[in-house]
Amino acid sequence: MDQGHSHDSCGCPSGVGGVYQTLDEMDFEKGPWNAASTGDYPSIVKYLQNGGSPSVRDSAGYTALHYAAMRGYENITKALLQNGALVNAQTKAGQATPLHRAASKGCLEIVKLLLRHKADVCLQDADGKTALHKAVDGNHPEICQILVNFQPSCKDVADNQYKIPKDYITSSLNYSVIYKILK
Repeated sequence: MDQGHSHDSCGCPSGVGGVYQTLDEMDFEKGPWNAASTGDYPSIVKYLQNGGSPSVRDSAGYTALHYAAMRGYENITKALLQNGALVNAQTKAGQATPLHRAASKGCLEIVKLLLRHKADVCLQDADGKTALHKAVDGNHPEICQILVNFQPSCKDVADNQYKIPKDYITSSLNYSVIYKILK
């Protein structure tokens, strides 16, 4: 053990109360991201009423809309969009949009809401994947159907591996359903 430094029972350095927090973690808690991530609707409303930006980004480039969309918080997603959140905001490294996140997690109502606010169905992330690729990979046939109905040409968008969404179909419970949607 280091001389002069206290350690907890697992050998980790301990600070006040045994807890250290990075600046990014403190910013996350102060900004709208934590509230959007945990479903804290009153805090989001207060944040927006106090003039907070609905599209402010955390250190990884995520907006509160990304967090609300991937967690399925419809009321927060709606509030952010009604206050001008950027529906097609992309993260820094992965270039994922809120639609990518919602489609991947199977958040059907959020996908519908994002589409009503003009989310770009064929926008590709850093891997070249669209929300449709993500919905197929996540085994979400209803979302696949909605995305294809909204923008049929997305069925033919190839990712960085030269794979179209249909190429991600696996032998799962919804295999035949998704295959019929994408044929």
